[in-house]
Amino acid sequence: MDEIWVDRDGTRYGPYAPEEFLAYLASGHIVASDRARIGERGDFEPAPILAARLGAAAAAAPSPIAGLRSAAAAAVRQQPGPTPGQAAVAPMSGTAARLPPPAGFWRRAGAYAIDAVLVVVILVLLSLLASGAFTGSPPGEMKRGLVRVISALDGRVLAFGWLVGWPLYFALLESSPWQATPGKRVLGLVVTDRDGARPGFGRALGRHLAALANYLSLLVGWLLVALDRDKRGLHDHIAGTRVLSLRQPPVSAWLGFAACLAGLLALAVFVAVLLAGLG
Repeated sequence: MDEIWVDRDGTRYGPYAPEEFLAYLASGHIVASDRARIGERGDFEPAPILAARLGAAAAAAPSPIAGLRSAAAAAVRQQPGPTPGQAAVAPMSGTAARLPPPAGFWRRAGAYAIDAVLVVVILVLLSLLASGAFTGSPPGEMKRGLVRVISALDGRVLAFGWLVGWPLYFALLESSPWQATPGKRVLGLVVTDRDGARPGFGRALGRHLAALANYLSLLVGWLLVALDRDKRGLHDHIAGTRVLSLRQPPVSAWLGFAACLAGLLALAVFVAVLLAGLG
């Protein structure tokens, strides 16, 4: 099996043998926020995801790969070995072969709210540029009130952004090597397929489009995240995806709730000002 490289904040470490990689992850020298890949080519992925795949291969394959976990445990007992810097995150609990825990309802809702606010800000700026609000008005007029600025929004840009930009935003980012939107990255979440691998663009796009089923089910599809054992919504079951928490311990659900509440308030204020401007 090829050796493994680890990336931490743009700095490359390695190569490590698979048993070394699992040992350092189990001991906390390689942490959940690090990214890793097998061999010299390909994309880096979250270290715990790669470790889970290695552990699954170790459990299914005959010797000598079958002894991977015991070799990793022995490496931890024998020596700490070279490590990519001091660990900044607590060591992962459990075996390295287990996928990170699923993200709960409020963490996912908070990440979604952050993304919604970010996309709204981007669309507002683009629509103002398209309408000429920044170039066609004297600087003093832009200071007469937020309502005047909102009234200059270009509805075509907003509509195109929500119908096309919003799905592509999720599909491109969640199928990228980061496997997460900015909102999910803030809260330490990643999107994977059923086996923990990075989803392709088609699966990521299908996941977002499948969210329509959540609305058609009167939001029961969203609430399924809170009730399902694996914390998967209806759209996750349809698309065959998971949302996992890389940070150990995971971000507090209260922080996700606060992010969700703040995002909803920001969007409510925006809609109120928009309606006032259009009136």
